[in-house]
Amino acid sequence: VKRYYLSKIGKWFRKIESEWEAQISNSEEQHVLEEK
Repeated sequence: VKRYYLSKIGKWFRKIESEWEAQISNSEEQHVLEEK
């Protein structure tokens, strides 16, 4: 049972991490566009 929860948490964490990185890259691109 523990392993099942760990795998679920791992998948959820990776999903959040990928979405978070996408938002950071988007905000960095916007900053570059604003500076030009």
